[in-house]
Amino acid sequence: MKKLPVICLVDSSIYNTHEKLQATNIALEVLYKLLNNDDYLKESCEIYFYTFSKNLIFKSIINSKSNLRDFQISENELLGLNFLGNALYGLENSISFGKEFYRPNLFIFSSNNAVDVFTFEIFSKTISNISKFSNIVIYSMDNLTIKSKYKYITLTDNILNVEYLTESVFNMCLKFED
Repeated sequence: MKKLPVICLVDSSIYNTHEKLQATNIALEVLYKLLNNDDYLKESCEIYFYTFSKNLIFKSIINSKSNLRDFQISENELLGLNFLGNALYGLENSISFGKEFYRPNLFIFSSNNAVDVFTFEIFSKTISNISKFSNIVIYSMDNLTIKSKYKYITLTDNILNVEYLTESVFNMCLKFED
C-alpha cells in the first residue's frame, strides 16, 4: 500500500504571536485528532512537520505515537521574519519520496505576512515546483480571501482560515494522487 506524505509547513515567525499562535495550535490539534481518530489515515499517511521563520526546521514526524505537544509551537520558539519563499526552496531541496509514496500534500500554516514576496512569487510561478505536490493548501491565521491585498499568495486557490477548520475539512484537503 502506497503512503501519502503530508508536509505541514508552519509559520514560527514573530508574526505568529498571541491569537495567531493559539489559532495555529488549535489547527494542529484538529489535525492530530483527525489522525488519531481515523485508522485508515494512521496507516496510509505520513505527516512531516516543519517550522519556518528565518530557517526551515524539521521538527518531527507525526504519527499515532506522537504527543500533541511534540508538534505544537510555543511562544519561545517564535523568532525572525516569515521567509516563506526561502522555506519552500529549502523544503524542495530536503524532500524526496520514492515509488512507494504518492506525491506529497503541502499544508502551509501562515501568519500571512511573507516578507520575501519576490522569492515566494518566483517559487509559485515555477511549474516544476508546483507539480511536486499533488495538493497545496494554505491555512491562514489572518482573514484572508482570494481577493486579498496579499497578491503574492498565488501558490494555490486553496486558502482557508484556520478558525473554520474541522476534521472533515482537513480530510477533504487530503489528495492521494500519483
